[in-house]
Amino acid sequence: MRKYSRTILITIGIFLFVILLEYLTFNIYRKIKREEINISIVLFDDGKDWDNLKAGAELATKNSNAEVTLIRMANNSSSEEQLDTIKTEIAGGADKVLVAAGDSERLGELLDGSLRDKVIFVASGIDDKRYVNVSPNNYQMGVDLGLLINNNEKIEMDIAVLDFHDKKTYLRERREGVVTALSSTGRNTEIWEIDAENNIYEQVLKYLNDDRNIAITVTSEEYLEDVMRGISAVSKEVKVYVIGNSDAAVYFLDNKQLEYLIFPDEFGIGYAAVNSVINPKEYKNKNYKNIIRYKIISRPDMYTGEYEKILFPFVK
Repeated sequence: MRKYSRTILITIGIFLFVILLEYLTFNIYRKIKREEINISIVLFDDGKDWDNLKAGAELATKNSNAEVTLIRMANNSSSEEQLDTIKTEIAGGADKVLVAAGDSERLGELLDGSLRDKVIFVASGIDDKRYVNVSPNNYQMGVDLGLLINNNEKIEMDIAVLDFHDKKTYLRERREGVVTALSSTGRNTEIWEIDAENNIYEQVLKYLNDDRNIAITVTSEEYLEDVMRGISAVSKEVKVYVIGNSDAAVYFLDNKQLEYLIFPDEFGIGYAAVNSVINPKEYKNKNYKNIIRYKIISRPDMYTGEYEKILFPFVK
């Protein structure tokens, strides 16, 4: 009889344990599903290299319930198309949409303060302080570039600042910083107007059609390869200073075709933006211009430990 009673108790105990286990499993699963975070990243194309930003965003999702979906707009997509994509992602269940604005002014007009609880700008923002913009201090980058040229080049060296009439706020800020830094140096500083819709190579060649040695600043890395092709076609000395983090920029620095490269940490942009969604308390009231860094790199710096990790983040 005792043996029979003990068997019943053991059976009941196992039954209760199974029920408890199923209950706990169900609640854990429900909690995970409830806390799952869907993040969409809507980026412009225009020849921009987003690999570092993407890698930073993906790293931030490790050991979390967040999932990142990357949407790259077709080249020369309108702001209306970019806004439609943002709305489509939100309607499809995105908790947050990280956006690199293709046309900062027009997209800002279309949004006009709407969706600010859903949209975070990365790298390329708009002129509207109601939105969070995860970006380095692009104006200060430009200032540092201008000061770098002034310190490195003889006073008689003319300086050209290339203006592609970009529709992106961050590129305008970089250029304004360069001009501001050079304006009080007494140097001959010129603005070269470049129409990005037409042959950049031929326009650069036309500007270089004289005997002057000159230093050129390029703050729009999307056009760097065309600019460098124009420079390579002339025999005179042309010094080149660049802000950018594309593979092409690193290549030209490695081949001693650039004097210096200011390299924005877009890996950090992607990581900070996604992490601010996953851990909002940690990033509350953060000044992203102070926490997103950039490095000023010369050719001899490239293969030192600190800079090598920045320039070649995917090399083991």
